[in-house]
Amino acid sequence: MNKRILAAALALTMSACICGCSESEKTTAATPVSPKETVAGEKGNNIDDVVTDDETTENETTAEESATTEEETSADPQAEQEEGLHTLKCSQRFAALDDKNGFCFEVEVSPDEAASGITIGLYNEKGEKVADMVDDGSKKPDKEAGDNIFSCYFKPESKKAATYNLTAKIGAIETEPVRVRLYDELDDADFDRLREVTADFMKIDAKYRDTTGSIPDDKKDAAIEEAAALAQKMYDDGEVIEFSVDKQFGNVFIWLDSYLPYIYNIDSLE
Repeated sequence: MNKRILAAALALTMSACICGCSESEKTTAATPVSPKETVAGEKGNNIDDVVTDDETTENETTAEESATTEEETSADPQAEQEEGLHTLKCSQRFAALDDKNGFCFEVEVSPDEAASGITIGLYNEKGEKVADMVDDGSKKPDKEAGDNIFSCYFKPESKKAATYNLTAKIGAIETEPVRVRLYDELDDADFDRLREVTADFMKIDAKYRDTTGSIPDDKKDAAIEEAAALAQKMYDDGEVIEFSVDKQFGNVFIWLDSYLPYIYNIDSLE
């Protein structure tokens, strides 16, 4: 059987294993970025320190007003955005070398941003723009004009397997990165690496199983945490394109950079 077909069948089988896992923790960025936290200034309790609006002229501002204005202008522009906005999405994380379109990206912005004519582009790790993102309903690939969702294709020019970390820039705002992989045909080295990965997870697994071959309930959390940490390290090292952790079902699911999938489950020895 062709190795690529075998890999695809394996991927479908493993995907089915984790179907319905609704509480997974999915990693989609090389370095997760947290929104900036702003702390409001503390107000004094001494009434003598307070200057009322009646004591200032039209052209004067109180210290409190100045502080408020400064805080507003220095606030994180992403902090007030609705959930889902400014999140770069990709329909697939892998594409074959001969894929004519490559990867399809989209990002949603606010109606005000879209109406302002703001420039939105897709950028690589070097800060170079690799594609313009548009909301024109052209189906290339934007689906609907005026829905505030900007889309583009990214077709890498590489003639060999390569990994890309891409972001969208919406004016001065930059999204969290999305990692994608251009893959070539599987070879023996790819399957050797899959066996090595399996062995690494089994070393962790063996630390927690008792003589009956099961992981006791009081050790399951520790086992899944250690397995998740290994997946995170592989992701950080660029060996994994994407991974998810489902503590409820005891699964760690990874996609190696070769396009081969692997799933670890605390209730299975396989």
